[in-house]
Amino acid sequence: ADPSIFFDGTTFYAAVTLTDDGSVSTSGHTRTAISTSPDGLTWHPYLAAGSSLQQGAHLIITGGVTYIFDAVTCYTVPPPPAPIDLSDDVLSLPIAESFNQPASLALTLSNNQGQYTSAPWLSDNATLTLSLGYGGQSVPTHTLYLDDWQLTSTATQQTLTLAARDYLKLLDYPSTRLLTYSNQTIPQILSDLAQQANVSIDAPPATPQFSEEIGCFLINPGETFLAALNRLATVFGFGFTARGGASVFLFDPQPTDSSSWSYGPEMLGASRGQEADAANVIRVTGASSTETPVWAETTDAADILARGMERYRNVVDRILTTSAQCAIRAQQELRAEQRTKVHAALTVALNPAHQLADVIEATDSGCGMSGESYRISAMQWLADLTTGQWEHHLELEAP
Repeated sequence: ADPSIFFDGTTFYAAVTLTDDGSVSTSGHTRTAISTSPDGLTWHPYLAAGSSLQQGAHLIITGGVTYIFDAVTCYTVPPPPAPIDLSDDVLSLPIAESFNQPASLALTLSNNQGQYTSAPWLSDNATLTLSLGYGGQSVPTHTLYLDDWQLTSTATQQTLTLAARDYLKLLDYPSTRLLTYSNQTIPQILSDLAQQANVSIDAPPATPQFSEEIGCFLINPGETFLAALNRLATVFGFGFTARGGASVFLFDPQPTDSSSWSYGPEMLGASRGQEADAANVIRVTGASSTETPVWAETTDAADILARGMERYRNVVDRILTTSAQCAIRAQQELRAEQRTKVHAALTVALNPAHQLADVIEATDSGCGMSGESYRISAMQWLADLTTGQWEHHLELEAP
């Protein structure tokens, strides 16, 4: 009812009051939502004002302050607190990262002076920008958003612990309605998903699956956008991370990807192994509107010859509607088997240059590594100022 639009010179803001009269739901109520748009055509969520406004909502931004009001009430949204440097109080800083899920941080700060007991920036989704390095020089490595905070006090120490996740956290919220996509490519679906979730998603790599149309893809009410993106990534086998920044990075690992780093005697530890039962025959079955079967099969001939046996795996996905799509999926599944059957791990000095999906080289005579290439599939960062640990654990797979 009575929507209004404000334009600040670059962005449109729409204040819309959603009304339920209770005749069907028996729980009549209103609530106001603010959406933004760069062009007045495509809109995504910006701010929720709840049920406080009943008489036609409006929004104006002036002097850095956002005013939301109706004929009775006016609310203000003040600008955020100024940034604060937490570096001198860091006690420990562990970060865990892996494909297709948000990186997580548990940052422990000294609060012995009580400086954080009533900190104004301890608010939902406060932004934490992390830079790491050596010798007084550092580079930004992560942008994270506050999930939870906890103050702890003992006889000897007071601390503040911050739990945060990276940019993918912003996708981990449920859709409020059914979203239906018919005969669209993955980039087209991703473009709309980004608008619905109010995030930025990088352009996908130029590999064939991203030009294939998907006959039908749904995002159900209550399903998180992160879960939907995981399902979409499974269809043709691509990966995604935040890579420490403020956008979603998409990747499709290729065996020809070049190495970005090389390790040798400076490593603190290394391990290497290989799984015995990785599949070397993949059959993918899709769905067809005719009686003609839709399927494809691919094999790792070299592995069959080396092992002297076939290890078969069947994949059924009714989103795939042509044998060509099944062939793409089968090849992607086989590549995933080939990557993950080789596993390795390195413990090295903390290295701010590393990102998920990077390819690195390692040489260690004890593990039989001689300039071998591996892809980073997961990482654990640890900077602990109380013990002097400054380590980076890299979990690896074949490139």
